[in-house]
Amino acid sequence: MSQGAFLSDEGLRAILLADLDAQGLGKAEWPRRAIEGDDPQSGRTGFHPAFTALVCELASDRRPESAQAFVAALLTALPLGADTADLVRRWFVHSWDASAVAIAEGLGEEARHLAQPVVDLIEKSRHEPVPGKAWRTLRGSLARNAQTDVRSADYLQIPLAMAWDLDQIPNAVSDAVAAWSSAIMKETNRETGWTGEVSLEANALSHGFYEKAAAEVQGIEDREVLIRSLNTLVEKYKSESPRALELAAKYEVCWAKVEERRQAWLDSARSDLVALASEGIAHLQNTGESS
Repeated sequence: MSQGAFLSDEGLRAILLADLDAQGLGKAEWPRRAIEGDDPQSGRTGFHPAFTALVCELASDRRPESAQAFVAALLTALPLGADTADLVRRWFVHSWDASAVAIAEGLGEEARHLAQPVVDLIEKSRHEPVPGKAWRTLRGSLARNAQTDVRSADYLQIPLAMAWDLDQIPNAVSDAVAAWSSAIMKETNRETGWTGEVSLEANALSHGFYEKAAAEVQGIEDREVLIRSLNTLVEKYKSESPRALELAAKYEVCWAKVEERRQAWLDSARSDLVALASEGIAHLQNTGESS
């Protein structure tokens, strides 16, 4: 039987926290270096591979100090011996409709009805084994019937990615987080007007600038000089194109909004995971007091 989080050893928690503090998030043994290897080190930490994968995904952003603080807070909050696979499942069920940034908010009524059985089956899997056939049937049904509006179709990819047995496919949680991030980006792009057509236009303009510049520098033999001259010409052509400048400004506005929403979502998801881990501590304390 597994000993659970930290192998029920308070000393291991201290070691992981000290390593994180000394090495930083990028070089610490857990979580990132653990997930990069073939063995996610669950035997060395007591953490389920799905938990390690989830923490890696939620710690991936442009704010390394914030990400490291999240990992440290989680390691501190996690009870000794905790079932971290169950924590991942609880986190997803909570994220469905109880989180400040909930998955269900991105779905229309019909799409929520289609996806609810996934959440129900994840909740069921917390208490009893779910046959592989049940997961396959559910994924197939959701995929076949997910003919809905564009926004809902994007957000439906999240429960679809999570409709797996985490003991068999622990990296499903990585796909779910990636699908959530993608849905946020696509929704924001639509709201800011950065549509597929606009993106294609911007790419076509850029490609044209590079082709024009390449024709002008093709006689340069020195590679470094060639690349420098190529890039200088491309920037010159862009600065002379009102449409290219307009699209560049539009892209900056869109990207800033995407990052703002993504960071708000990450902050919410992280807080939820730490709070759920802390609830485990409160439960253990209450159990001890009542015994």
